[in-house]
Amino acid sequence: MNNPTKKIPIEIVIRNMPDSTFLENKIHEKAEKLSEFYHSILSCKVVVDIVQKHQHQGKLYNAVITVYVPNNELVVNHKTDENAYIVIRDSFDAMYRKLEEYAEMQHGKLKSHPSNYSWRRLHRFARSLLKK
Repeated sequence: MNNPTKKIPIEIVIRNMPDSTFLENKIHEKAEKLSEFYHSILSCKVVVDIVQKHQHQGKLYNAVITVYVPNNELVVNHKTDENAYIVIRDSFDAMYRKLEEYAEMQHGKLKSHPSNYSWRRLHRFARSLLKK
């Protein structure tokens, strides 16, 4: 059984921008909170990058979080934002929800189903049939 206070290995990759101790500390803090929620996390990798958008004036940041759990890996590739901290926050929030769903599926509380995107399309299709 994993020790809930065990620190997980966290790999942080920051591309196309200067290193930021504050940003790295924030990532470590968020990753440790994930490991407190889901104790079976083996490791976590976070990549923060500046996205090259030719028609956009400011910098757009993107974050990809990969969480390795036994026999699986969960990935969140969050949308871009002009604020790197918002991207980090939103990405970890999305990963928390993904881990929560994964844990529920493992314990049989949630049936495996298509992604939310597929369910939204199916729901819109069903509504369009009802309107006819």
